[in-house]
Amino acid sequence: MPVAAASSGGLAFQQFNYLTGGAGRISLGSGGVSPGATGADNVLASSIVPGGIFDGISNRGVKITAFGTFATNANVKTVKIIYNPTTSVVGTTITGGTTLVATPGATASNQPWFLEAVVVDVTGANNQVGFMLNSWFGIAGTLTDLAVTVPQFLTADETKDIPIAITGNAATTATDIVLLYFAISGYNQ
Repeated sequence: MPVAAASSGGLAFQQFNYLTGGAGRISLGSGGVSPGATGADNVLASSIVPGGIFDGISNRGVKITAFGTFATNANVKTVKIIYNPTTSVVGTTITGGTTLVATPGATASNQPWFLEAVVVDVTGANNQVGFMLNSWFGIAGTLTDLAVTVPQFLTADETKDIPIAITGNAATTATDIVLLYFAISGYNQ
């Protein structure tokens, strides 16, 4: 979803929302995506926030949404949203970055999961705050809301593209985790 950034941050933010229809959706195919291996945080999907989106206007940022399913077993499964990783190649182990939200080593069987985080610009160049917005796994009657995480103070270079990735760590079988949807939306509060 690379989107060319304009010279002015405000225009880059408007272009991002216009060209992506408000969300940089990642096409995952009808069967979704599972980790490339077990026992590590493997990249399920990755995209970028174009340089210039964070333009010094407080509370302007992006919302990251991902959802999928856990397989029918009691194996341990972890899914994360990671901001500004060093490398984020789909199917490989991620390096670097800051985890904004994660499922807590879930053993949920045959359950959906949902992760949502926001990263907003704060005063000064290369200063952002990332935080969990809404996250859970399970179904009605067995729904588990994830504990609210402490906001993360971030310092990604706002003049460059900033990668964001969704990872899955399946302890036993790669197909225990399936990512069905991933989107990055402009957020202007």
